[in-house]
Amino acid sequence: MAYRTTPPDARIPRDQRNFSIDSKKRSDTLGSTSNFRHSFDLPTDHDLDRVSCLLCEIPKSYYMLDEAATFQLNEATGSVNTTVSISGGRNYTSSQLESALATALTTASATGANSFTYTVAFSANTGKFTITASSGDFTLTFNTTTDANRDVAKYLGFAEGVVSASSASSILVSLNVVDLQRYDVLYLRSDIAENAGDDLLAEIYVGSSIDLSFINWTTPDAKYHSVGLANPAPTCARFSLTDDNRKVVNLNGVNMRFVVQAFKSDRKFS
Repeated sequence: MAYRTTPPDARIPRDQRNFSIDSKKRSDTLGSTSNFRHSFDLPTDHDLDRVSCLLCEIPKSYYMLDEAATFQLNEATGSVNTTVSISGGRNYTSSQLESALATALTTASATGANSFTYTVAFSANTGKFTITASSGDFTLTFNTTTDANRDVAKYLGFAEGVVSASSASSILVSLNVVDLQRYDVLYLRSDIAENAGDDLLAEIYVGSSIDLSFINWTTPDAKYHSVGLANPAPTCARFSLTDDNRKVVNLNGVNMRFVVQAFKSDRKFS
C-alpha cells in the first residue's frame, strides 16, 4: 500500500511516497517470508530519487542452528577420535546448551569405546562453559563445513572457524565469553536501492531481542540514512533479509513488515 505524507520535520522532504510492505502480501507465490517480490507502484511521472526504510518489524523466528552441528572429540586415552553432534532446528539457552553438550560428549565417547562421562557447567559470572571429563584429557576440533558447524564454536565460547582447544587435567574452559546470538546485524536488501552498485536498503542491529519475539527497528534519520532510488524503479520490487554473507535468513514462515519511503532530495547531503 502506498500513501502520501506531509511530515512536520523539515529535515524530511515533502515530496514523498510511503510504501507499507508485508511479506504476507507478497506478489510471488514461490517467494518466502524473507525473500520475495512486492508491488512498488510509483506514479509514472514521478521524479523521486531517494529511498529509505523508515521502520521494520522482523520476527526473531530464525534458529540458532538450522541443522545439526558436528565437531570432533579426540580423547588422549587410546587416541580415540569421534564425532559430536548437537541437534539443530532449534534455539538454545545457556542451560539447555550445557545439558545438550554434556550428553553429546558422553555419547560420542561411548561410540569411541572409552565411555568417559562429561559434565558441563556454565558460569553466569564469567559467561563461559567449563567442560570436565571423568578421565584423561581431550581435544575439541571445530570446522566450517556448514553454517551450523561454524556457529556452534561461537555458541560454546570458541573462535569461529577451524580451531582446536585442548583440556588440561581433564578440564577445558571456553576461551571466549559465550555468544548465543546467531546474527548481530541483519541486512534488508532490494532492487529499488542503488548505492554505487549495492542493493542495501537498511542495516538492522539485532540487539538483545529474545528468541521468538519481534525485532523492532526505526531509522535514526530518514534522509541521511537513505540511498539512491533505482532508475527506473521496478513496479514489482524484490526484497530480501540476509546475513553479512548475503545469505537469506530463514524466518521459518513468519512474516516480516516494514515501511519504505521514496522521496525527492531537495538539497545536497553533508
